Amino acid sequence: MAALEIPRISSILELTDLEQRLLHFLVAKHGEAHSWNDLTPQRQCEIKSSPWKRSMALLQEADARSCILENGEHKPIFWKNIVDD
Repeated sequence: MAALEIPRISSILELTDLEQRLLHFLVAKHGEAHSWNDLTPQRQCEIKSSPWKRSMALLQEADARSCILENGEHKPIFWKNIVDD
């Protein structure tokens, strides 16, 4: 749902078309990055083939490190799966 706000936010921030597309990708797909092991190989390939995969990997790690689980650890970090080159 947050991705639906991207055009409005992009306008306010005066983002270029490229910046808007990057922001949309990150917002729309970041939840999938947290569920990496549950994604189909097709979905993993789609993310890994994106020109913004490095940005996604960094966002996923930062987001995961900020989420503390009940056992005191953070969510799993999958950035190495996203950027495997």
